[in-house]
Amino acid sequence: MADGENGRYEDSFIRTIEGIAADPKWNPLIDVCCKWDAMQCGSCTPGIRVTAGNRLDRNPNPTEQDCRQALVGNFCCCGTSPRHPAVIMKALSQRKGGA
Repeated sequence: MADGENGRYEDSFIRTIEGIAADPKWNPLIDVCCKWDAMQCGSCTPGIRVTAGNRLDRNPNPTEQDCRQALVGNFCCCGTSPRHPAVIMKALSQRKGGA
């Protein structure tokens, strides 16, 4: 798997943060995270972005509560964790062509 790609390992699909960053469909998620200052220290950011991308791929119309539940396994001490469900919802709106 080259940098910036997602790939397969045995029978599993592997999504990397580099794959999300290289795929234009995820630009709204990255842009909104920056705009809302939700990038955190960088330790948990890749996991949160990959989790958010996975949630949106599996459920293109999640509620904010669905997003909260999806992120429950991502631990962060930086203090911006409460923003992430709203960030995902805003990114989803932009991905669908909203403002």
